[in-house]
Amino acid sequence: MKVDGLEDKLAVVTGAARGIGFSIAQTLANQGARVALLDIQPQAVADAARKIRGANGFVADITNGSSVESAFAAVRRKMGSIEVLVNNAGIIAWKTFAEGSEADWDRSMLVNAKGVYLCCRAVYDDMKSRRKGCIVNVTSSAAKKASMACPHYGASKAAALNLTLSLAADLAPHGVRVNGIAPSLIATDMFEGKDVVQLSPIGRLGKPTEVADAVAFLCSDNASFITGEILDVNGGFLMD
Repeated sequence: MKVDGLEDKLAVVTGAARGIGFSIAQTLANQGARVALLDIQPQAVADAARKIRGANGFVADITNGSSVESAFAAVRRKMGSIEVLVNNAGIIAWKTFAEGSEADWDRSMLVNAKGVYLCCRAVYDDMKSRRKGCIVNVTSSAAKKASMACPHYGASKAAALNLTLSLAADLAPHGVRVNGIAPSLIATDMFEGKDVVQLSPIGRLGKPTEVADAVAFLCSDNASFITGEILDVNGGFLMD
């Protein structure tokens, strides 16, 4: 799927060393964007960046404000002004409410909610002052639907979803668009060893590239009149 307006734009993708994040980075690069891959794993992000033409890898702990600021400063020094941010990094603990611990709750909130906040904060002033930019936050169907299997994850993703809408309202008058993607039932490590195909009305798991294509659309000029939206990519999982 070819979209318009991503040529030569600098896009930062978090959690980009593997899975959906790597697919997003690769897809944006294929659309002509210059891509900065952020991940907490130094070797993995370096290896991933080498697989994408013109990409650069940067190490960041998105739960730590100083680490985020340092990483984004390094991106700007090496590659220029950031025009697109995709907050993809996330974790999940497959534990019920009774099984989960306080540490599980804190870790979910740190990565899935605070991490999104810190990375958005790192581009907020620059995008607002330049009156241009696009942010896409990867949330989840779990943010919209009760889940006994991973309530910590769902709550943290719901926080990211609400932040997405709040930022969209804040930045819309300044020419900056903020949207979200809510995937589910995607063939990644998250569902490894779990029999979930029967939950998909479309009869299969989604591909990381299908999420990446949706992200590329929202980052492109084709979506220039779209902000404050959460696009479901889930094979009909949330249909009533």
